[in-house]
Amino acid sequence: MGVSTAYSEQKKKEILTVATDLFIERGYDGVSIDAIVKEVGGSKSNIYNYFGGKEGLFRAIVEDVSEQILSPLKQAEVENLPLKEGLTAIGKQAMSIILSDRAIGLLRIVIAQSRKFPEVAQLFFQVGPKTRCKLLVEYIEQQQAQGKIKPCDSYQAATQFIGMFLGFHQLQRVLGITSNPTEEEINAIVEDAVKTFMVRYSQ
Repeated sequence: MGVSTAYSEQKKKEILTVATDLFIERGYDGVSIDAIVKEVGGSKSNIYNYFGGKEGLFRAIVEDVSEQILSPLKQAEVENLPLKEGLTAIGKQAMSIILSDRAIGLLRIVIAQSRKFPEVAQLFFQVGPKTRCKLLVEYIEQQQAQGKIKPCDSYQAATQFIGMFLGFHQLQRVLGITSNPTEEEINAIVEDAVKTFMVRYSQ
């Protein structure tokens, strides 16, 4: 990679990072290209060259942050753990990441802009919740193949498990009713979800 290419990629990452923070802090409509340039430096042409404008930048942010959120889950090594420990590790990691301020901030913006940018909402769902569920489905099917989980609809089992530790708590975070849960709270919530899942699905 040449010096100019490396610089270009670094600048692009800087714009994404700064713009993400501004969007989360002020909302989509509260951020202008000028405001982003003021914070990150350079010129408007950088943003238009890299992203095609504010809308393209927003799409890139949704994809980038969603991938950052999913990355630890993709890298989690739970295949060789007993079922209870594997589910617990998945639940704790997912809950701590998805209920973080950054993830909740992005979700709020996507919801607020979903009518204006339905394709961005669809992108968020595809690279975020849908991929997250797919990873869990693959884990459940793996455990089924090993005889640890009863024959079942793996997608339904995955959505039920996710819903037990995320659904209500994620809604409260989005509405600003609660703050980010503590490690102890996350442990208790996930423990209850795993127990319920094990009663229903473990062999």
